[in-house]
Amino acid sequence: MTDQLQIRLSDKLKAYNQQHLLKFWHQLDQAQRQQLADDIDSLDLQYVTQSFDKVIQASQNSQVKKDDRIMPLSDEVYCTLANIDNHRSDWETLGLDLIAQNKVAVILLAGGQGTRLGVSYPKGMYDVGLPSGKSLFQIQGERMLRLQQLVYQRTGKTATIPW
Repeated sequence: MTDQLQIRLSDKLKAYNQQHLLKFWHQLDQAQRQQLADDIDSLDLQYVTQSFDKVIQASQNSQVKKDDRIMPLSDEVYCTLANIDNHRSDWETLGLDLIAQNKVAVILLAGGQGTRLGVSYPKGMYDVGLPSGKSLFQIQGERMLRLQQLVYQRTGKTATIPW
């Protein structure tokens, strides 16, 4: 059966120039071969190939390449560590004003569950051994609360930073 399976898959893949997917077939045991066959059979190779060809064609036909549109940042939107102190006050004022206008939110990318750490909850809740015993999530939350307090002290406005 394996020889027939390999031949069937090879014929299917040949039509889409994807025969390399079977390169290590001979190193797989029967269960692994069946799993690979199931995975290949689950692919809509015609759709994938057509989509890929459309993207390649569009990128080749475009008058302006994406790389041609990439420009260096202007001096007004970035600084180096050497001159950060020259801008710190302006940026702090701008940031607090935006928070006061409720135009700031936080997206905290937590990196998934802590299964490799041996816990069943998000990594941001893991005790990393800080003297305070606080989690990384708690530290971030407290920082946002502090910013909201600073906004109130400086502007008299109550702001909320959603996260």
